[in-house]
Amino acid sequence: MPKRTDTSLQRSKIRKIKPNKATYSDLRTFRSQARKRLDAITEAQDSVQNAFELFSKEEDIWPDQCDYAIDSIQTIVEPVQDFCALLDKATELPLPVVPLRPQLLMKLYSIKDQVQKLTLMLHTFRSTCQDSSKPVVKQRHDIYNKLELLLKEGQDISNSRFILYQASSQEHEPYFDWGGV
Repeated sequence: MPKRTDTSLQRSKIRKIKPNKATYSDLRTFRSQARKRLDAITEAQDSVQNAFELFSKEEDIWPDQCDYAIDSIQTIVEPVQDFCALLDKATELPLPVVPLRPQLLMKLYSIKDQVQKLTLMLHTFRSTCQDSSKPVVKQRHDIYNKLELLLKEGQDISNSRFILYQASSQEHEPYFDWGGV
């Protein structure tokens, strides 16, 4: 009987731990969950857009409008956390999505970070928003820039459905059917 070499033993172990392709049902489930979360992020973007428009005007901003802006940007937090939770289940992700996971998570965490920073900035601005001093005008401009960045990052995540679709088509299997995308 031939003696098994160390390298052949290692190869057999590699074959045993090689991940299996997900079933079509698993892929459909992931597709459905990802689409739901992406749609929620896209919907929340409308609220962020409202806050952005408020700060893009030259009109005075009142404390209650700052409260509205805070509430508006907070609407994106839950859908972002839900999408993070889906992507955190790395062992349950379809294989073509796994390489995209770090990039998507970085963008999602960046959105959460932007919302935290903006919330603090808006709370600070709220107490001085009626002042027309240079520091307050600069603060308003900084908020505007952060809102613009938040909108861009949210749009990047919303557009990830296209990246996910491309990844699935590389495998020549219908992992994602985004309904006309």
